[in-house]
Parts: sequence; C-alpha cells; structure tokens
Amino acid sequence: MKRTLIILAFSVVYPTPTICYHKIIKKKLIVSYANRLRPRSQTHPSPPPVTIWVHGTRFIRRPMHETFFEGATRLRLAKYAPEEYYLRTIAQTLSKNDPLRFPFGTFYLFGWSGKLRATTREDAAKHLYNDLRNLTTAYKKRYQEKPIIRIITHSHGGTVALNLAKVQTSPAPFHIKELILLACPVQKNTRGYIADPLFEKLYALCSSLDVVQLIAPQIISNIYRTKKGHLRSKMEWPPFSNRCFPGNPKLTQVKIKMNGRALFHHEFNTKPFVKVLPRIITTINSWENEQWCNENGAYLLCVYTPKPKRLLRKQLAHRMHNSSRVNTRIR
Repeated sequence: MKRTLIILAFSVVYPTPTICYHKIIKKKLIVSYANRLRPRSQTHPSPPPVTIWVHGTRFIRRPMHETFFEGATRLRLAKYAPEEYYLRTIAQTLSKNDPLRFPFGTFYLFGWSGKLRATTREDAAKHLYNDLRNLTTAYKKRYQEKPIIRIITHSHGGTVALNLAKVQTSPAPFHIKELILLACPVQKNTRGYIADPLFEKLYALCSSLDVVQLIAPQIISNIYRTKKGHLRSKMEWPPFSNRCFPGNPKLTQVKIKMNGRALFHHEFNTKPFVKVLPRIITTINSWENEQWCNENGAYLLCVYTPKPKRLLRKQLAHRMHNSSRVNTRIR
C-alpha cells in the first residue's frame, strides 16, 4: 500500500511526459489467429542469426543467476536452461512466433547481477562485449562470416547494451544489426550511444503508464568554476530518467498500447507482450516506406490481440443465457 501511494505521489509531482516530439502519429496493429507470425515451411537461414536477451534490474537475486549462470556475468544458450526458468520461456515464445528471425538454437541469455548501479551495468557491458567477441570468433570459424546479432533488452538491460559503445575497442570485431530496447530508462550518460556505428538499427518501445522507467535514478553532477576560480559541483535535480531518446535516423521510438491500455513496466517482460513483439517489429519496419517515418514524431502503436478461447466461450454462454431469459419474459 505504501509503495502504491509513493508511486501515485510521484506521478503527481513528476508528471509523465506524453509527447516526445512535436506530434503524435497513431497506428493500429490487429493480431489475429490468421495473421500471426507462425513457423513457416521455409528452411532456416544458414548461417542462423544470433539473438541475445538481456534482463533488467533485479533487487532480489534469482536462483537462475546462481545455478544456470553459476553466479557469473556471462552468455549462455537458452536451450540449456531448465524448463521451469522464465527466461527460457521468453526465448521459446519469441522463437515459436518468428523462428526465422529468432531461431531457438542460437538464442542466448545474458545473465548479470542486476544491481541498480551505473558501475555494475558498465562492468556487465564489458563482460557482454568480451563474450560477443568470442562468439563472433567461433562463428566465423564455423560459417566463414560474421553473425547477424540482435539484442533484446528489458529495463536497465538496455543500459547495459548501450554501454557496449563505451567499452568497445576500435574497430569492434562485430556490430549489432538490431537493438530492441523495451522500457529502457533514458539517461544522460548513455543516451548518446544510440548514434554509435556499433548499432545498425534501434527500436525503443515505451508506455505512458511505465512510471518505473522514469524513477530510475541517475546521479549527474555539473562541475563549474566560481568567480574566485574554485571548482564546485552541483547535482542535477530531479535525479530521474527520461522516456525518450534524442532523435536519430537509426532509431524508431514507439509508445505501446495493448487492447486499449498502456503497459506497466513489468508487462514488457511477460509472455503476452513477447508473443506479439515479432509482429510489432515487422510493423515498425514497414513504416520505413512511408514519408512520415523520418519526421520528428512520437509514434503510438495500438496493438489488439484476440481474446482467449476460454473467455470467448464464457462470453458466448453469457450471451445465450441472457437471450434465453429475454425470450422467457416475452412469452
């Protein structure tokens, strides 16, 4: 209860920005059983693309970090994770709904401590960079070419991925074809990395109900010199994050609604959203052929998904019951 009151008080004192740029461009995506991306009869591309999922901040260390990742910051294939682990379910869901883009055999999970510290996220980025370099070397030996790498992140996992631009060596032995940032806090120290050549294409998906994205702290001290020549530092206030990145031709920023409602922070990490994420990315890519895509606009994508069959049967039974009651009254 106290936590809810704190969040409500924060939303009044520090209102959620609704417009990133000077206008809103609204689009609709209806995901039906007929047009949902399903496994195709085509063969998987060879060599297969590589997908990496990076989780966000974790205030309580999960058992998976101690067992599957052995307490280390590292990459591991999702297919080796136990069935009961949720991150394996995320990987299977993405692969099932778009097996050509996210093949399960080359789907990796990146585990890190998840501590809410900028230094921890930067250190995790160093481990991720080294693992990607080793992965690229092994991939080139097997397929004689560099891998196509896609990174999907949730929350501060996006900050870890953006820090790859900071810790990279020059030139980097790989590049990221697509970086998908789900509910990533936009912070002053990392927002400029979206322009780095390491990233070919970026997607930033957010929601107007995601308060957690905004309250992620960032300590920024401005150093200035007084009239007497002394150096002083002053912390910027409020020490919170933003929702929108600066405009860049490589970046597409989209606010998401599902079935008429904006999403909360944790919902970007749930199976119902992950199930439609491939359709969302495909839809966003189709916008590149339209003239307004590169304009400074905040794009709002309204996603509508089919209701579960169980709910549909319940609604149908309720309607039949009501109609029978009406017929009885007429008689």
